[in-house]
Amino acid sequence: MSEGALHRLIVTFDQAFRELGSEVSASKLEELAVFIHKAMTVQARHYHTLEHIFTFIEPGNPIQTLAGLFHDIVYYQVDLGFLPTIHRIIAPFIRQHKEGFAIALDAPDVPQFNLVLEAFGYQRGDGVSVTTGLNEFLSAVVMNVRLGDLVAQKDLLLMDLCIEATIPFRGPADDGKDCFLALEDRLRSINQRLNFGMTDQEIQDAIRLALRVANKDVSGFAEQNVAIFLSNTWRLLPEMNVPLRAGNVYTIREYREALQNMDAFFSLLDPQRVFHQYGGEPEQQEFKRMVERARRNIETARRYLHVKLLAQALLEALAMESGGDAPLSLFMGDTSADASAPRLEKHLPAIDNPSWVEPNSEFYHLLASGRTDNPGFDLNTSPLSLFIYKSLSPDEFKHAFDAAQEMFVGRISPAEFLRQLNPQVVSAVAQASAAMATTRSQSLQKYSR
Repeated sequence: MSEGALHRLIVTFDQAFRELGSEVSASKLEELAVFIHKAMTVQARHYHTLEHIFTFIEPGNPIQTLAGLFHDIVYYQVDLGFLPTIHRIIAPFIRQHKEGFAIALDAPDVPQFNLVLEAFGYQRGDGVSVTTGLNEFLSAVVMNVRLGDLVAQKDLLLMDLCIEATIPFRGPADDGKDCFLALEDRLRSINQRLNFGMTDQEIQDAIRLALRVANKDVSGFAEQNVAIFLSNTWRLLPEMNVPLRAGNVYTIREYREALQNMDAFFSLLDPQRVFHQYGGEPEQQEFKRMVERARRNIETARRYLHVKLLAQALLEALAMESGGDAPLSLFMGDTSADASAPRLEKHLPAIDNPSWVEPNSEFYHLLASGRTDNPGFDLNTSPLSLFIYKSLSPDEFKHAFDAAQEMFVGRISPAEFLRQLNPQVVSAVAQASAAMATTRSQSLQKYSR
């Protein structure tokens, strides 16, 4: 019989504390488990959930386990602020101003907080943002406050280093030094100042552990199955785009903007900065494989996003020409409905595969069979995108995609964008849209030939 999430948290905390030589009361175990459960199950969370943190649980490795349970406890941009229980803990240590956040100059001089400053290399008064480690820093603060009286200070520091290591997609430091070599230098300095008595081997082992935690946190980028990678990507969409949290009432433009945001993120992401090495770990051949998989997944995701963006551009133009932006479900159908419900793709003509389409390819499978799971706010298949992909030659697609970018920024009108597309494609999608968006049928019929 499988145990529930809350019970699993209780058992995990108990085992980790015992492995560290700490006896923690049953009431405290329950309190910590409930605290983590509440924070990780807020409505906005779709990827950074209990399921994600459970992947860090490793019996016999209590430092990784406890750091993993807390490493995403704060997620400012996803939770749209701080949960009340979180805010009460971090309020003495952080200040918010117009430019962002800064570590409080008058933050309490307590060991638990000072350890976080040491691990992250911060000082009171330093500015910190989402991109430079705000969530990770405050997650470590929460962990230290909650666990500071339950585990040894050295163990707490090692957990802090693991959380610091999860600040993602970092390149070399300002002095050109790799971030994990810089973390090693920092730990050596802390070890001397605080007299922890760590040997060189213990210091290197601590950094290796932090590295493993960091690489595990982004392990999805090395996923062999790109459909799984895209499913994880789709779980991030409602976390990073608030309108998509509103069931089936988000609009065509809001969905398109979410896709654009993800495409922009991938366009700036260097695959060489996803994973890290330290002290020969991972081994060079394995590291190269991880980086190449990340590169392949990012490239495939962008190609997939571009087809979906063009499909949305066509729907958006038709919507704007027939009455303005509208819920995507008005045109596409309700994503939560069963397979027998009305759907736009049921009104699209069947077409054979042209010469540029490889029906056995991974990319075709992604469009036709879909990602590995349904995120709830969207279909996991892409029937309209597949229709577009099969209908436009590579040259036609490039021209149409470029025109879509012009429309998105207002350089051309929706009507001009539609005039630049293959008229048969526009007509087919307009007819299907008219069958679905019955309140706009008359306006849409003028694009149906």
